[in-house]
Amino acid sequence: MVLMDAGAEFHGYSGDVTRTWPVSGEFSPAQRDLYEAVMEVQEVVVRAVATQRPTLDQLFGLMCTSLGRVLQELCILPLSYSGGQLSRAAYQYCPHHVSHYLGMDVHDTAHVPRSQPLAPGTVITVEPGIYIRGDNRGAPTRYLGLGVRLEDDVLITEEGAEVLTQGCPKHPDEVEAVVGADFK
Repeated sequence: MVLMDAGAEFHGYSGDVTRTWPVSGEFSPAQRDLYEAVMEVQEVVVRAVATQRPTLDQLFGLMCTSLGRVLQELCILPLSYSGGQLSRAAYQYCPHHVSHYLGMDVHDTAHVPRSQPLAPGTVITVEPGIYIRGDNRGAPTRYLGLGVRLEDDVLITEEGAEVLTQGCPKHPDEVEAVVGADFK
């Protein structure tokens, strides 16, 4: 798998996008499972941005909870985990924040607290990931050594949210069509 975190500037403003794709041009079943799990978590977080006007800290909590659930579905975390135990365990598989402000700098406005509700006109990233170390004893062997992150830029609007990077292929079939074209 290749994970690329890249960006560009346009009229003085920064973009930041991450995609992950299979080197072979086609996802293995395990790679696709992790990829779709991360995509599901990202969709949950983006939906919250659009409907709830949360803080970045609240988005992080939501990501940990959602990530915990998908990790349970993949038999990576025990089904007996719930609440704070589930969130703490999930954090071990995504040890970074789910979002940061985006503007004239890639990590913009460091002085704005993560506890401040998002306001219209604000641009943030939404970037959940799952990273499974090769020496992880709790995960099924098919997932060992795999990592996936998806990152999009999201504008908070009066009506909700707009994914500014939606033109970048993200669905696994779209990714395979782009990266697998030379392999077929």
